[in-house]
Amino acid sequence: MYKWNNDWRNEYKETDPQGFERFADCRATKLDLIKMTSLLWKYNPTMSKDTCFEYMCEWLCANGQYFVLNITNYKWYLDRVKK
Repeated sequence: MYKWNNDWRNEYKETDPQGFERFADCRATKLDLIKMTSLLWKYNPTMSKDTCFEYMCEWLCANGQYFVLNITNYKWYLDRVKK
């Protein structure tokens, strides 16, 4: 089983304190999802972008975040995730 490097959270807190606060308050937005996935991918470069996105969605839902994702726009999200 892969051990995720979750140090991305520290960078997210430093680079986007408002986004981090929204996450802490369970108010994360789609843009926050993209930013967090980009950082997760940056800190876990051996994982694919798709895997990081799926992990992030599962992780957010497990932490009380509720997203209404249009799965037909899955590619829209992935196109915006950058390292």
